[in-house]
Amino acid sequence: MNRCLDCHKPINKRSKRCLSCANKGKRNPAYGKKDNREKSKKITKFIKENQNKHLCKCGCGKYIEIKRRHYKKGIPEYKHSHYLKIYTWNRDKKIQSNTGRTHFKKGQHPSPATEFKKGHKGWNKNLPPEKHPSYIDGRSIIPNYCPICNKKISWNAKHCRSCAKIQEKNPLWNNGSSFEPYPNEFNNVLRENIRQRDDYKCQLCGVPQIECEQRLSVHHIDYNKKNNKSNNLISLCFNCHNKVHYDRDFWKLIFKEVKQNGRSSQFAPRR
Repeated sequence: MNRCLDCHKPINKRSKRCLSCANKGKRNPAYGKKDNREKSKKITKFIKENQNKHLCKCGCGKYIEIKRRHYKKGIPEYKHSHYLKIYTWNRDKKIQSNTGRTHFKKGQHPSPATEFKKGHKGWNKNLPPEKHPSYIDGRSIIPNYCPICNKKISWNAKHCRSCAKIQEKNPLWNNGSSFEPYPNEFNNVLRENIRQRDDYKCQLCGVPQIECEQRLSVHHIDYNKKNNKSNNLISLCFNCHNKVHYDRDFWKLIFKEVKQNGRSSQFAPRR
């Protein structure tokens, strides 16, 4: 913990003195300036002379509170927000007073020229779709259904969202390799030995298993489930294991470098 150089109070690590000691003596920007002292005396005298002497012009009977900024800017004629009470506006050559609320009441229109007339019908009411200016061929009127699950979908869609990424339509589809079962060799004992060999750390970002919410995943470098040799297995955290399933050719080259040179600092987490 860092302490003040003058009073030895505990302070922030970056600062040298506390707030009270930082503005004492010569460190004060107003030190040795007589003009500031004389000016402050004039302002205090101005406040005492004008306090409780100027009434608000709105007619509320309250005095205006004199503040230090009024010495330069001048004393206002109204209290804060009291000028709204006498704010006037001209409509139909009649000056009306405003009480601080909006001028227009509910149900009243400001202009009779643009006001909606009773019994007036809109231009597109009871208009057949063929006569509408944006009508093309009625494709949006015909109901459209998904060919796989028969759900109702938009007129310009071919499949629903769930069926649009099934099997071959999914960009990550790899001839159904995810449905293949793991061999008996790839058991809990083998996975624990691989984690122990890698010191229970992710070999990409270096996060230890203690900081993760679950155990480290054991990944096949060549993406072949049947190749369970120790040089083909590597420990990865949950985030990195999901990441390496995109662009597999790129990650195969990365894992070769990791084997030769150790864990890469390129994929270390930001802290």
